[in-house]
Formats: sequence, C-alpha cells, structure tokens
Amino acid sequence: MALIPTFASLQLRATRFALIFVCAALFAACSSTSATVDEQIEAANGALARNDFDGALKQCNFLAEKVMAADTTITPNQAANLAILFMKLSDARHDDDNVGTATLCFRHALELSPDSLRAFSQTLSLEDQRHFELLWRIGVSIDNPVDVADLTEDEEGEAAAADAFLSEMAADSTTH
Repeated sequence: MALIPTFASLQLRATRFALIFVCAALFAACSSTSATVDEQIEAANGALARNDFDGALKQCNFLAEKVMAADTTITPNQAANLAILFMKLSDARHDDDNVGTATLCFRHALELSPDSLRAFSQTLSLEDQRHFELLWRIGVSIDNPVDVADLTEDEEGEAAAADAFLSEMAADSTTH
C-alpha cells in the first residue's frame, strides 16, 4: 500500500519550509549588518587612499544616512570612524563641507558611549588623532558653549594658544 500524502500534510510541509527559510534569511541579515558597515567603511578608506574622493564621499554619505536615522546597527566606533573619514575628505578636498556631517556622526558616537569613544581615540594614528581632537572640541562645545566675554586673561591666553596650535597644525597638514 503506497502512502499518498494528503493535502493537509503537504500544506504543513510547505509552511515549515517557508518558516525555516524566513528564519534563516532573518538570521543572515541580522548577523551580517555590522560586518557590512565595517566593509563599507573600509571601502571608503580604500577609495580615499586611491584619491577617489567621489567614491569615498558616496560611501560615507550612505552610512551617514544610517547615523542620522539613529540606526542602531551603527556602533560608536563605526560612527567615530565615519566622522574621521569625513574630516579626511574635508582635508583632501580643501573644503569644510563635510565637517558638519563629521560632527553629527561624532556626536552620535558620543551619545552612544563616551567610554567607547575614549578607547577608540587610543587606537588612532597621529594624523587621525588631530581630527578626533577637533571633533571632540566641536562636539562637546555645542552643548557647552563658552561665553568669551566671561573669560579671564589667563583663559584668553590659553584659548589664543589653542587657536594658534590648531592653526599651526592646519598649516602643517597643507604643506605635507
């Protein structure tokens, strides 16, 4: 006697197969999200290294949209890396168009985890460290503006020294 599957048993098998397929697809999508962001950051770094500024900017803008949408798959280190990339693009193109976006990415990383951001800063090259310091100053000062009218003479001297130092670093970066 041959067993002939009933319509109900075929329907149950099809439902099980569809459920397994959907679960596998969701698992694959969830597990690869962070790697995809890292790969896109690496692709943007590679494009920048090849002087493909438009390609790097395209990658960075795509990722910045995720940051602006408060995409939870972007880690603090990834957002900070993206901020540094935007600053490098500004340097390479000799314009400040990307500094605002870099600041937003940096502030996103700061909001997610200040401790992770501090640890991230320790891994940066000297070249990238200056971008980090500038972004830190901009990002933090937005919420804590300094009224220059209230500065003492010592504080004015420190501010002038800091400005001179940043100007000197900017001049050095344009001559190299």
